[in-house]
Amino acid sequence: MTQEILDEQMPPEEYIEGWIEGRDDLEWPPGPELVEGEGPPEGVELRFGVDTRVECCIGKGEDGWAAGTIVALWYRHPTWGPRDYAPYQIQLDDHDGLIFAPQDSDVCIRLLQDGGMGDRSMPAEAK
Repeated sequence: MTQEILDEQMPPEEYIEGWIEGRDDLEWPPGPELVEGEGPPEGVELRFGVDTRVECCIGKGEDGWAAGTIVALWYRHPTWGPRDYAPYQIQLDDHDGLIFAPQDSDVCIRLLQDGGMGDRSMPAEAK
């Protein structure tokens, strides 16, 4: 292994400095660049929009659901392939960090029924 190969694999100095300063908007490694024809599915209508209060399946049984709020549509992690997207990214009420729903289905994500913390539900097409 040469120094040149190591340098190519390391994040740029400004990223390291940014992380030391506490910035969390610098992702490394960067995701693949999109080319024409790649991206979220076209013509797919999602059931929920940003700010919709939902429950997400995070375990088995009726106790395996956690309340949260949709914060993004068509989430894509930087390490995923250029055609890999999750319909929703969610901030759970009782957990740090964000999760994603791998499919737009009541098996994974459903409208919060009790409207906890103020029901801000709004369909995606209304946004």
